[in-house]
Amino acid sequence: NSNLLREDLMLNQLEKSLKTTRSENERLKKDLKSLNSSIKTLLPKIKKIEDEVDSFQEKINRTDEKMMKQRIEKENFQKNLQDLRIQLIELESRRDQITYKKKSGEETKEEINVRQIKVNKEVDDLIHQKSEITGEIQSKEKNLKLINAEIQKQRSLLNLKKEVFRETYEELEQIQAKIASDQKNKEHILEELKNLEIESSKTEQQI
Repeated sequence: NSNLLREDLMLNQLEKSLKTTRSENERLKKDLKSLNSSIKTLLPKIKKIEDEVDSFQEKINRTDEKMMKQRIEKENFQKNLQDLRIQLIELESRRDQITYKKKSGEETKEEINVRQIKVNKEVDDLIHQKSEITGEIQSKEKNLKLINAEIQKQRSLLNLKKEVFRETYEELEQIQAKIASDQKNKEHILEELKNLEIESSKTEQQI
């Protein structure tokens, strides 16, 4: 009787253990199914983010190229503007020389009159050239301001794109870390399932 009671007690304990093992097995299977579903949901999101990262990189590259072209154009404008200023200085120097000659000439009245007409014409020509060059300088300066404004705009746009790119890249790293964690949990659950199945098999054999 004592042996039968002991065997019944052991049998009850084994049945309870088997029941607990099976319950734990079902729970782990549900967790595994949930993890697999989570990973499948995250994969398209990762693909979308990777595509966005590539798109942002292309936009940044195009913006860099555009800014480089505008910088070269700005340098050319500055060089042309400097050349025009030098020409203006030379013209003003010639005008001053002619004006000086006009005042200090000792030619006869007729020669002076002829010279006066010639000098006046040269002065008028120089004034006209100065006016044209001044207008061109003003136009170049206006264009230079527009280029500077566009470069500043492109620089702000580039900084914004780089910030979005950085935030998107950080989000991608977080998702990849979560997938790695889920994968690790999945492997842990699979290992527990394997152990439970072995334990369950042993328990059933004992019964």
